[in-house]
Amino acid sequence: HRAGRRVLLVDLDPQGNATAALGDVPGGSDGTLDFLLRPERQFEPTTVVVGLDLVPASAWRSAVDLEVQKANQLTGPVTVREALERVENGYDYVLCDCAPSLGPVTYNALAAGPILAPVEMTRLAVSVVPELDRVVATLRRGVAPAAAVLGYLPTRHIDRLAESREALLALQGLEGDRVLRTRVPFATAIAQSLAEATSPFSPRYH
Repeated sequence: HRAGRRVLLVDLDPQGNATAALGDVPGGSDGTLDFLLRPERQFEPTTVVVGLDLVPASAWRSAVDLEVQKANQLTGPVTVREALERVENGYDYVLCDCAPSLGPVTYNALAAGPILAPVEMTRLAVSVVPELDRVVATLRRGVAPAAAVLGYLPTRHIDRLAESREALLALQGLEGDRVLRTRVPFATAIAQSLAEATSPFSPRYH
């Protein structure tokens, strides 16, 4: 957003971590349940800062997976894609933050468009990357022929830790050139903002 781009972040994680990470944002959106399943309602995202809008996690988080699963019984996993198509012309980038487990909403999101897969630099996180590859291959053979992982983004990387360096080498061994050169380092400011329930965009962290 600092480059003058308009970005929409859609929090599809039932835990609402992306919403929590952005601190005490003002109201204005009814959350992902309305965004995904009630297209007749006017879309009103929450503006976090200039250039960054948020569809926060629904207050009825446990209901979202169930409702999406019911909606997909006849149509297949198109709910997320259709919701994004309704708003994508208003933004330069639309990002979906998904749960780490493969529920109906996450499956819909994987089928909706190109995938940027963040991978925490631990052995455990890297060990499940092949499972994502298998899921995407299944989608390509069936309901989403264009499904693809654009790249794997190493996150919470601490270069001085041997485990972090070894995890990066393991990920590169699995995915080769699809591992992005960008490394997102472990950021204490983000952890502090979460603990204090404040926005990471606060001047105190910069």
